[in-house]
Amino acid sequence: MDPKTLIISLAVGTVATWASGKIMKELRIPAYAAPLVGTAATMAVNSAAKRLR
Repeated sequence: MDPKTLIISLAVGTVATWASGKIMKELRIPAYAAPLVGTAATMAVNSAAKRLR
């Protein structure tokens, strides 16, 4: 894996994790919904990252 891809991948993971936590906290979503929120946040961040590439 080249360094640029690795850095983008780490950044996407970090932003997705942060966004998931923020969404869970702000909207007071129950803990059992965390995987769904995480998946949705990851998909959104990945699609945004693809546009930047």
